[in-house]
Amino acid sequence: MYEKYWNLKEKPFQNTPDPRFLYLSPQHEDALMKLTYVVAQNLGCGMLTGVFGCGKTLLARVILRDLGIQKFCTAFISNPLMTAPELIRSIVRSLNPQELPEKGTELLVDPLLEKMYNILLDNMREGRENLIVVDEVHTIEDMRFFEQLRLILNFQHEDKFLLTLLLLGQPELKGKID
Repeated sequence: MYEKYWNLKEKPFQNTPDPRFLYLSPQHEDALMKLTYVVAQNLGCGMLTGVFGCGKTLLARVILRDLGIQKFCTAFISNPLMTAPELIRSIVRSLNPQELPEKGTELLVDPLLEKMYNILLDNMREGRENLIVVDEVHTIEDMRFFEQLRLILNFQHEDKFLLTLLLLGQPELKGKID
């Protein structure tokens, strides 16, 4: 109804994080600038918290859109309610799409971490940065998951991190990270 009245080509107020419809309020601009800085400066890890629906996922999508596919390999984990091995497997699949083992006995963390490390190194050698975004992190109850996220930050090369990790979640995430 309002599309016709305002001469719009499509509905602008959908409940999806479409970067085309970002309104950069001062708070969004500040958060976007800080997250972009974390990624651009390869600082290892950044965290953004805010209430439900405030635009955290949208800002992450804007960063992913603006990074440039040629320079970045990305993994976007939108549902982190999984085990640590499933997390690593999901990241590996996103960074380097390929067939991976399906059986639980074949999904051991050590071989998956080795695979991830090699992918991160290969991407770096090709001049590509690695970005991992984990959304809805506040939903995680298992502290081993947080420990696994922390440990993948140990993937470093002499003078730089091999990946940047962005954690997005609601305000209760702060208490889980402390």
